[in-house]
Amino acid sequence: MGAFHRGETVDTSIIHSLESAVIEWSHQIHAVVRQDPTEALPEGKTPTPHTELLYWKTRRADLECIYSQLTSHKGNKMKTLLDAVESSYSPAFQNILQDVLAALEEAKDICTYLTPLQPLLDDLGNKEFSDVKGQIGPIMHTVCLVWANSGYYNTPARIIVLLQEICDVFTQQVLDPQAASHLV
Repeated sequence: MGAFHRGETVDTSIIHSLESAVIEWSHQIHAVVRQDPTEALPEGKTPTPHTELLYWKTRRADLECIYSQLTSHKGNKMKTLLDAVESSYSPAFQNILQDVLAALEEAKDICTYLTPLQPLLDDLGNKEFSDVKGQIGPIMHTVCLVWANSGYYNTPARIIVLLQEICDVFTQQVLDPQAASHLV
């Protein structure tokens, strides 16, 4: 038995396979899209600004890959076929695509605004604590620019975490200057 597409019969096993793939993908992609930066940390580890920047860069790259796969020629053919046979999973496929695109936009935005912190934080880790006084102003100015301009990282929870991570670097520099260079 088959479904109809433009007057042609389409093998229902193919449709079933596509629908099964949509179900599996939705679970896998949902886990990626809903991931919290704190979930990416090894148990008991304190995040650093470097960890935060690396998380968002990795997340952006992962989401770009997923989006590329979903919008590839094969992904578009799959969507077209699901639409053509009026599959109940066609809206789910579209929702997956929208969720990935929204998460990708967030990751791109955050990377854009956090990336300027990288050289400041790298420089901070290479200085003695007594020499970091001049770095505090540029770091805080950049954090303020993130707050003012990012469409996604401008929440109190995210800025507080970033400030805590930066303060942890300062604290570590006071306690153990050698270890602080590895934190940023």
